[in-house]
Amino acid sequence: MTAEWVPFGLDDGEVAEFEVLVAGVPGWLKEPLIGYVHAYLKDSQYHNASRCLDIQLNTRVELGISTGGLYVHADGVLARLRSMTDLELLRVVDYVCAVQNPYLNTQNARTLETLLSSARSKWTLGNRTGRIGLVERVPEGVQASVEGVIASSGSAGRLLARAWAQVHGLQPNDSAGYADAVRSVEIAAIDVVQPNNKSATLGTVITQMKAQGDWRLPLREHQYAPSAELLLTSARTLWHGHRDRHGSVHYKDVTHEEARAAVALAATLVECFSSGAIARRPA
Repeated sequence: MTAEWVPFGLDDGEVAEFEVLVAGVPGWLKEPLIGYVHAYLKDSQYHNASRCLDIQLNTRVELGISTGGLYVHADGVLARLRSMTDLELLRVVDYVCAVQNPYLNTQNARTLETLLSSARSKWTLGNRTGRIGLVERVPEGVQASVEGVIASSGSAGRLLARAWAQVHGLQPNDSAGYADAVRSVEIAAIDVVQPNNKSATLGTVITQMKAQGDWRLPLREHQYAPSAELLLTSARTLWHGHRDRHGSVHYKDVTHEEARAAVALAATLVECFSSGAIARRPA
């Protein structure tokens, strides 16, 4: 297997710096991304005015396009693309990707992902609230695992998908992402533990599971690592870690790291509750 290529002449420290993911749009990535958008808009030496207007209206990023006319000259649009901030350009790229790529395995999607991965971008392509789009790059197996849970877990999966998008999207909303992560586990857990309790919360679920004491995973039990305690500890950690759900003099927003961890933990719990892995079992 060939090792990943790094530029000639770098010492160990420079190699480590070279491999760090880049959050914005560095110079070596900007023109390729502009080329990606240009290819979507291009029609001879002109750009399709309808597509340009569609991008402008949906992203709220100005391209200098007004209604009327079928084409606009490409030079003006390219100049505007080059003058955009990193976030504006990424938002336009994200929209173009979403409207022309219904699936991750299309040629256009593979082309864009090659650009992003080769440039060591922090951003990659993933499923965001049911559509392909830019998401924060995480280990491939983690993303695939979470997307599998989302697809198989009904209402809980839909909330988990929203939590993932809010935490890993272009403009993270960590507080909302954490809240949706908790709600996704609530839906999955209440359906199993308290299906007839109209006022159930994750807190009441935890209380009942503790009182009954026989909610377990289908794993070999060990006195030093009982699965019942693992489940309660995981659920409590998620529930009590949601420290910004109520106002207080000590109020603080959750951090990005907390929100990322919450979504990952929620994905595991949603999968275990939804699949039937968590059930009442004798010791």
